[in-house]
Amino acid sequence: MRKVNKRRLFLLSIVWLAVCVWAAPGAQAATTSGGAAFVVTPVYPANQTGGRPGYFVLRVTPGQTYQLQVQVANLSQAEARTIRLTPVPATTTNVPDIDYTPSRQPQDPSARYTLNQFFSPPVTITLPAGTARIVTFTYAIPAQGFPGEILGSLYALDMTKTPTVKGQFTLANHFARAVGIVLSTAPGQSAAPQLALGSVVPTITGNQSAVKAVIRNEAPQSFRDLALTAQVSRTGNPSVLFKKRLTKGAMAPTSQFTLTIPAGQQLTPGHYQLTVTGTALGKTFRLVRGFTVTAAAAHQAVIVHPGAPQNRVVWWLILAAVGFGGGATVLAVMIQTRKKRGRYAVKHS
Repeated sequence: MRKVNKRRLFLLSIVWLAVCVWAAPGAQAATTSGGAAFVVTPVYPANQTGGRPGYFVLRVTPGQTYQLQVQVANLSQAEARTIRLTPVPATTTNVPDIDYTPSRQPQDPSARYTLNQFFSPPVTITLPAGTARIVTFTYAIPAQGFPGEILGSLYALDMTKTPTVKGQFTLANHFARAVGIVLSTAPGQSAAPQLALGSVVPTITGNQSAVKAVIRNEAPQSFRDLALTAQVSRTGNPSVLFKKRLTKGAMAPTSQFTLTIPAGQQLTPGHYQLTVTGTALGKTFRLVRGFTVTAAAAHQAVIVHPGAPQNRVVWWLILAAVGFGGGATVLAVMIQTRKKRGRYAVKHS
């Protein structure tokens, strides 16, 4: 009898601990690590330049229409797979880096054309187990042509539906692959980056005052190794209040990203100036723009000093304390109940 009670107490402790851990922030369902069950391979056309690097580098002529093909292979020997292929324009993430996947980044006003404007609509195919198929897209180049390069990809997404089991939850992993595409009327010729500042606004990010600035690449040219320093000061005062450095950035042609510069202090009402200096493709740039912090914006700002816990962390600690406290209370009650049962239990001879 005593052994059974001890076992119950032990199991209850483990269950309670598991519940507390499961409730921790950031917990997520496990996903399989087998990888994508399909591959997409470029079928290089006659206008491919630069060898066979695993993506398309295409020389195009204004006013001409072309075909672009990829081979999609189902690696699964057990089930059919449904794959959707979509022409996608390249964008720049806020890291910043070049993104070849569907994105919600706003299109920069300097973008006269994007890759998806040239291509035929997306295609969805279903491949039986262990088979492959050639998928063909057409794309037309405007009669007036375009300067620089157009960058993007054929984005292939596994849309195969995973059957559900009654009474259980199943996870469907949607794996994707992207084959890069570079369109140019003169491959090998690069244009100099043309960086500019878009909007500059004070904001609150992660319960801290910050400044958000839109960095724009107005040139139809992608580049890497972007290095910059963003400094904020009072208008008319050269003293730097706070700054942020960035290295090894990359940008897609005619694209933009948002740079967040944490203040580390509460911004008081007044006029400020953002100065961004740096280099890209060997070219040096200096961008300046003023912005204003209104009294209303300063009043709404809530500052969490560096090193202080965020609200969600504080709540997690509170919940953990309550959880373990509750577990201890339950254990104490069960132990007391066990003692009482032992005290009044009928003795066996």
